[in-house]
Amino acid sequence: MSELDIAKLRAATAELGYGPASTDDEHLKKLRADNERFDRMNAHDTQGTKWRKMAPAPRPTVPNDQRPPAIG
Repeated sequence: MSELDIAKLRAATAELGYGPASTDDEHLKKLRADNERFDRMNAHDTQGTKWRKMAPAPRPTVPNDQRPPAIG
């Protein structure tokens, strides 16, 4: 296993929106292709219904009077 190139990892993280597992050129090429494919799929689904499973889950809201007391 090779060492991670931190500068390359930071650049890839900024580009992709998440931290890739490696800085291998082949791996980054695949991730870029995956992102482009996903963007094309989303372009056809403007309401976001088909790929909703890939979106983050909504956070439940709890009224202030039902929240547990803060520790500390």
